[in-house]
Formats: sequence, structure tokens, C-alpha cells
Amino acid sequence: MLLWAQPAVASHLISVSVTPSAVNRANGAVTVDVIETTNGALFPFASALINWGSSSAALDPNQAQTVVVGPPNVYKLSVSHTYPDLNTHDVRVSDCCTSGFATILDSAEIDLGCADAPLGGCLAAGASGSQMGLKKGSDPSKNKLKWKWGKGADVMLPQLGDPNSTTPYFFCVYDPNAKLEAVIPASSSTWKAAGTTGFKYTDKAGTNDGVTKIALKSGTGGKAKAQIGGKGATLTLPPLPLVLPVTVQLQNQLDPNGRGTCWEHSFTNPAKKNTMDVFSAKE
Repeated sequence: MLLWAQPAVASHLISVSVTPSAVNRANGAVTVDVIETTNGALFPFASALINWGSSSAALDPNQAQTVVVGPPNVYKLSVSHTYPDLNTHDVRVSDCCTSGFATILDSAEIDLGCADAPLGGCLAAGASGSQMGLKKGSDPSKNKLKWKWGKGADVMLPQLGDPNSTTPYFFCVYDPNAKLEAVIPASSSTWKAAGTTGFKYTDKAGTNDGVTKIALKSGTGGKAKAQIGGKGATLTLPPLPLVLPVTVQLQNQLDPNGRGTCWEHSFTNPAKKNTMDVFSAKE
């Protein structure tokens, strides 16, 4: 929350808005732009307090950079925060002068990690181009995951980004009741170029949410591919059996605002196996 204790001058607050300007879904770093509009010149952002949903901190207007973005009575402040988790959080802007700062003037939702619901506009696999397998072992060290996507939409090399240095990936499994989430950050130690058409990820230890391998290949005419595998105690599987439809997405983040590419298949036909221990489907 951004809470203003406005100075006693002959001007009044007209509006306050908060807009995310950069969201890094891999490390939880977020920047929001807060714009305050008044009907006369004020000391901008006096005694501000921002509540990110997980913590609050006082802002010193003498240290924070303020920018006039319109007439002299429009002020902009950019504020950054790093979340300790990948949950969805609300940044709220509240009235400075009501009891308990209860009047919310504006808010913004910050969504980190996998989106809460399947993203729209994803690249679809072709007929018989997708396979999915989840297996819960007798102990968590024997958990397993595999997914294949192919024979579908064209994928251009720039859509893969640069996972060696800047592009994180997110593997997301949705059914109406549960979600599997794996976050795979960009890294030069685990990601390598695969020729001139794609990338490969290898981490035998499954450090990042149990994911041990990823293969990405660009191409046209059904030649593009995406595969992911995982195993071990760090692979946290959702409760089984799953409830159809089961939507599987591999998402990436190509820019700081969260835009990227998404590969998808929804399993709607009866699964080959869907028990307390195994989900296996091919379409």
C-alpha cells in the first residue's frame, strides 16, 4: 500500500494509480510505478508507506526519486521490491487520511511463477503430439515427470529467448483442483545451445523443483519440439488422480513485463492411467 500523509496546503488529491512496470517471475523482483494527481502542487509522496502484501516499508521522499510526468501537480514514483515466494500478491494504494488507511484508492495484482490459471494464446501441439506422465514413488525420491510437445504450431528461434542468460522458464500443470509448478531460471551452467535451432537444459540433481532436463527446438511444419523431464524429492507432484481436463503449459518470460512464449496441450480424453500413484496420457 502506498499511504500518503498529505501536507496541509490548499490542494486536494484527485487520483492515485499503481501499475507494475517490471515483473521478474524467476526471482520475484517487482517494480511498480505510482502516479499521484492533485489539483495543485503538493510535496509529492510525503510520508509514503508501501504494503506489498507480504511486507511494508516506509519511503523517504527525500531519497526516493520523484518525476513530474505531466503538469506540476502530477507525480510519479517508481518503487521496487523482491518477494520471498512465487505466490500472487496485491500491491494496494490507500487513502492517507482515513482510520487505519482503509480506503483503497488503487491496487495491482502481482503474479509470479506459473499463472494462477492457464494462459491464453499458447502454441498448441498437433494431433498425437503430446504425452504426459506423472508418477509418485514409494518415497519422494522416486517421483517422476515427463512431458512431450510436438507436431504442432511453428516456433521461431527468438520465441525461445536466451535461457543461458536472461529467459526463465515455468512448467505448469493445471486441473480444476490442483497445480504443479516448476520454475527454471536462466543459467549458463545448466542451459546450453542445441545447434542453431534450440536449447537444452541439464541438471541431474533436479535443483530447480525437480526438473532434470528440458529440450527446446524451433521449427516450422510440425518440426518444433518441447520436452521436459524431472525426478526426485525436489519434484513436488500435485495430488493424484488428476481431474480432466488437464492443461499442461511450458511458459517463458522474454521481457521484464512478463511477456513470453507458451507451449500447451489440454488432455481431455480419458487418460491411459489415472490413479493415486500414476497419471499417464497421450493425445
